[in-house]
Amino acid sequence: MIKMKKMYLIITVLTLFIVFTAQTGSDEEMKNHFSEISVTFMEDLKSVLMENLIEGGPLQAITVCSDTAQELINIIGKKNNVELKRVTFKPRNPKDTADTFETKVLSRWHDEMNEGKLDNETNYLEIMKIGDETYARYMQPIFIQGPCLTCHGGENMISSEVKDLLKEKYPDDKATGYKPGDLRGAISIKKKL
Repeated sequence: MIKMKKMYLIITVLTLFIVFTAQTGSDEEMKNHFSEISVTFMEDLKSVLMENLIEGGPLQAITVCSDTAQELINIIGKKNNVELKRVTFKPRNPKDTADTFETKVLSRWHDEMNEGKLDNETNYLEIMKIGDETYARYMQPIFIQGPCLTCHGGENMISSEVKDLLKEKYPDDKATGYKPGDLRGAISIKKKL
């Protein structure tokens, strides 16, 4: 009888271990896949943005950043069967406003940034129930780089022409005042499992 209980205990522990490691492995695979999607989007956007910044200057880049970014989000999201978006506390485009989950993660990252703990390797994955459905939610930070300051920098870094166009296109723009290395926001991915 004692041997049988011991055997059941061993089987239970082994089963839990196998289930836990299988879940952890699949979480890591999912993180890697979502990271690849995020990197692809950011590289594609940066490439198009830099090309247009060189060709037509900041005024052309603003249009690309707003219009092309949304097109890339739709294309890459559909291709990978995910809901993909950029989110921030300081949106230029209202579509980029963070939801409750994204706000929670961004708030944590702002604290980590202030503590010097946030870097390019940071990401976050959570599996959650929304209604009757299970979703994977993933986020990866976006940091301000030098070229971003042309349209997202402080008052003295943005030309009057760019300011005028931003006021025209985005009267409620909050996406300025950044410095290199600041946390701009995040790539957010949502996938139904």
